[in-house]
Amino acid sequence: MIKLNAINKSDVFILIYLLFQIKGFFWDTQSVISSILLALLFIISSYYFVYANLKYKSKYLSALTLFVVTLSIYGIISMIQDDIIMFDGSRVPNHTFITNNLVSLLPIYVFYVFGREYDIHIRQWFWILFIGAIISFVVDYRHSVELALQDGFESEGYTNNIGYFFLSLLPLIYFLKEKALYQFFALFICALGVIISMKRGAIAIFFLCSLLFFSQFLRYNRGGRNRVRIISIFIIIIVFFIFFAQEYLLNNSFFEQRLSRTLDGDSSGRDTIYQSAIDYFFHKASFFSFLFGTGANQTFNILGNKAHNDWLELAVNMGVLGLLEYSYYWLVILYYLKKSKKLIVAHKVLLMFAIIYFLKTFISMSYYDMNLYSSLALGWSISQIDIFLLKKNNIYNVEGA
Repeated sequence: MIKLNAINKSDVFILIYLLFQIKGFFWDTQSVISSILLALLFIISSYYFVYANLKYKSKYLSALTLFVVTLSIYGIISMIQDDIIMFDGSRVPNHTFITNNLVSLLPIYVFYVFGREYDIHIRQWFWILFIGAIISFVVDYRHSVELALQDGFESEGYTNNIGYFFLSLLPLIYFLKEKALYQFFALFICALGVIISMKRGAIAIFFLCSLLFFSQFLRYNRGGRNRVRIISIFIIIIVFFIFFAQEYLLNNSFFEQRLSRTLDGDSSGRDTIYQSAIDYFFHKASFFSFLFGTGANQTFNILGNKAHNDWLELAVNMGVLGLLEYSYYWLVILYYLKKSKKLIVAHKVLLMFAIIYFLKTFISMSYYDMNLYSSLALGWSISQIDIFLLKKNNIYNVEGA
């Protein structure tokens, strides 16, 4: 628990963000409370966006700010032009492009500043955040069921995008470093959430991340007794999943159908969307659109949906410009990974985040879909690496004087 005299601004912001994220459980998503929380989240994040860029010199912040500003410019142009964006027979409000992107990305600046200036109580918050992910899962699942019943469709299962929330929690598990049993318990619950969500991409990414986590654990815990204990726990988890798969998943017609489609190469229509986006970008776009894109949210008009792939989404909306900026952004994260190997926790947190969200760029929306857990992991880890690099540079400067 966090002591009252130790509470700082980061705790207040985490609480606001968490309450906003679990909307729909205690109050309606369209309620006044939800609107107030969204306004607070946006105002605070906007303030720290300016504050961080004025106060700190950071290679990562520079790359992120370049991308955020460009997204904002495209969003503003779309609102000024009053572009007509249609999806599923309804008009998409022009402000959604800029608001959704800013709400997704701006909180990173908040956690970066707090990581530089305060002690963020991530370990103390972990289980509360964990419960928040479960609540979000329940809300989203309930909503999926309601929509299906309204359409007269019944099923034994539904895909749930909140499965990615459990993936986003994985980097934060490293803050339970002194409690190995707690780490594996959290990993176990995250696995359940991801599998029950039935998002095939999330399941595949989780499998890779769990192997990474296990290999890292063995690497940094070389004691014989401890190693045997952890291997035993991991075997127990695997046995449970075999049992779970037999009793629940393989007897679930919906999951069995999705598994069969995956083995048959069915990507839920995304292969068609991907091919259409590639064909448009290379063959149908004008030279200007090839370089600078067709505009904010134009994938709805051109593809009939979002591209469900960051690179194709940017190619259609922002052209080569967007692709170059986004490539630079990920190259900067790679730079931080290379420079942070001596910072064990920060490096592991950033590595896990990078694997999850880089893979997600190819199968879903990544930068557009950041949440409390991913923003916290990314902002904190980058801030700690920047502190380390600053101290390192100062030492070199003193020695060279």
